[in-house]
Amino acid sequence: MAGLPNCMMAQVARPGTDQPRKGSTRDLVQRRPSKQFPAVPVSEAVETAFGHKLFRQPGDVASDPYVGQRDGEGRRHGHGTHSWAHGDEYEGDWVEDRREGHGVMRWSKGAKYEGEWLRNKMHGEGEFVSTGGNRYVGSWADGKRQGQGVVKYGKVGEAYKGQFEGGKKHGSGEHKSSAGAFAGEWREGRKHGWGKFERKVFYGEEPSEYEGSYNRGRRTGYDRAKREAAAAGEREAASRAAAKAQEKARDAIKQARLAELQAAWSEHVDEDSGLPYWHNAATEESTFETPFAPQALAAYAAAELAARAAEEAAAGEGGEEEEEEEQQQQQEEGKREEEGAGAN
Repeated sequence: MAGLPNCMMAQVARPGTDQPRKGSTRDLVQRRPSKQFPAVPVSEAVETAFGHKLFRQPGDVASDPYVGQRDGEGRRHGHGTHSWAHGDEYEGDWVEDRREGHGVMRWSKGAKYEGEWLRNKMHGEGEFVSTGGNRYVGSWADGKRQGQGVVKYGKVGEAYKGQFEGGKKHGSGEHKSSAGAFAGEWREGRKHGWGKFERKVFYGEEPSEYEGSYNRGRRTGYDRAKREAAAAGEREAASRAAAKAQEKARDAIKQARLAELQAAWSEHVDEDSGLPYWHNAATEESTFETPFAPQALAAYAAAELAARAAEEAAAGEGGEEEEEEEQQQQQEEGKREEEGAGAN
């Protein structure tokens, strides 16, 4: 028994003698003191090392790591401060020898937690600052980050705001860093599901975006740039098709106008000058300039297409007006039916 502290020898020694009791060390350590000597817990570091609670004689308070309130059984209960030999310290509420309620835990290496506790574990709302300067403010459960919270990392500008589960990013959240910003879904600390990433643009660089699906942190779907490029290609193809259709319609109008003019105008030769001229028998007009020059045909086709477009636009507006009138009529009929039902 030379390995046990002197404060324990009084508890494990045989009454009336300095000889130890017979039996194993485990049996001696597990034995609780009698009612004549109330229990006073020693450092939790010693408790953890042995795996069982050890006790010492009352009055031996010079090295007591706890200062604060106790219950009738000598347990830490109420408000108090416990300082461990290795430098850790807890100040706050206790319930039956357990950290429970509101308290501040300071670790010897510089970490700190201030918030709610339950059964010696961070549980509820609290703020934790790591030795590296990372700061978390949010919800805790069973000693781990759980629920909604915000992490500000030691690196300048890097932060995460969102949901946690089991201490890891899990659910919906936003992460910002020097590389860019991501907003989307997370699973077990990695991007998983749908999300959008916008890369930070440096001087002289083109903006870069990705919006799509993720699987365990890797992109697995088409990004926004690809979709926009595909949409632009579709718009360009539609524009080319529309231009081709318009050109075809223009050619048809020009051909129809040429046939109409050729039927109306006939070519003759002037007897005095011997020059050819054109004569329209229906209107009795004559001209030395050809009435169906290419420029004239093109101008006519353009005017005809413009007139058609105006007619289509007017027809569309008329259709919208008719739809609005129908909606108004339906609303009025509904009101009349409600009024009639109320009167009955």
